[in-house]
Amino acid sequence: MRAVVLFSGGPDSTLAALLAYEELEPDEMVLVTCDNGVLVNVEKAGINTAQVSRRVGCDVEWRILDVHRNFHRWGLRGLEGRILRFGWNPVCLDCKFCMLYGVLTEFEPDVVVTGDRESDYLPEQTPEAKRFWEYMCRKMGSEYFTPIWDMDKKEVYEGLIDRKTSVRGAEPKCMLAGSWSRPDPDDVERYLEGLRKRLEGLTRTPP
Repeated sequence: MRAVVLFSGGPDSTLAALLAYEELEPDEMVLVTCDNGVLVNVEKAGINTAQVSRRVGCDVEWRILDVHRNFHRWGLRGLEGRILRFGWNPVCLDCKFCMLYGVLTEFEPDVVVTGDRESDYLPEQTPEAKRFWEYMCRKMGSEYFTPIWDMDKKEVYEGLIDRKTSVRGAEPKCMLAGSWSRPDPDDVERYLEGLRKRLEGLTRTPP
């Protein structure tokens, strides 16, 4: 089994990688940091790769995946208008779409692992979004695994400490992150419907 982890180098994705190994026992694990062009210090994410490698019993590889082109096309183009329309920043939904589409097409994983934790503030980590990411992975022949979905930050830190792993994050910073206001669940659903149509177009089998 090949497990691909969306890896920021922070506490959440680090613990998610460790739990994925414990629960799924993959033969290989690829820690993928996606560079969308607006991240600062992308290379920092690799610092915590060694912590994962030391604590799992399979081959671990760290890769930076360039998603500049799709993120510019799907995430940045027309962003100002979408923010004005919705009153919150939907760019993280587009970014997550680009990351997932990138790893699914580039690495062909059996399972995609993320450090998502349920949130009503971060649109890409709402229950509505989680259902869509699960659907997206199934449609492209993979599973979507979120082992820390029900944890709070304290539980994440405790999980790392229990595994003798540093709680210090080494994640890059995104210059566009932040919704600035809480997204409306109905708006998130409507936005995800647009992503669903995009996915259908990308995965449609030619006649």
